Amino acid sequence: MAEHKVKEESFPVFVYGTLRLGGSAHKHFLDGCTHLGRDQLNASLYDMGWFPAIKFADPDDSVVGDLFEVCEGVLDSLDSYESHPSFYTRTLVTTEGGVKAWAYVFNGSVSESNHIPSGDWLGDQTMEIDVCA
Repeated sequence: MAEHKVKEESFPVFVYGTLRLGGSAHKHFLDGCTHLGRDQLNASLYDMGWFPAIKFADPDDSVVGDLFEVCEGVLDSLDSYESHPSFYTRTLVTTEGGVKAWAYVFNGSVSESNHIPSGDWLGDQTMEIDVCA
């Protein structure tokens, strides 16, 4: 009798900061996950020091990020990394490309002086900080 493997459920995740390709935490959490491409999210991006945050503040803003397909175990690890649900809340969003994906939305307050108008965390960085060393 043939053996049937049950495919593990996967989930699209939109990442916009340290988890992006080239971000300091990417290799630790998303290395080996399927990169679905670059996309954008209608949200506002803020510099919180060594990490970014998004809020749904200005409807004209757009955040640059990467989409990854992750399994439940990786999603659990991301929840822990992002301190979901206390620090960030994992929220189902629809990207500008029409993909329904999970994204981590900051729960705290932000200052407009920390707003990143380009919406691109990696493009805005002048130095790399390795949070997974």
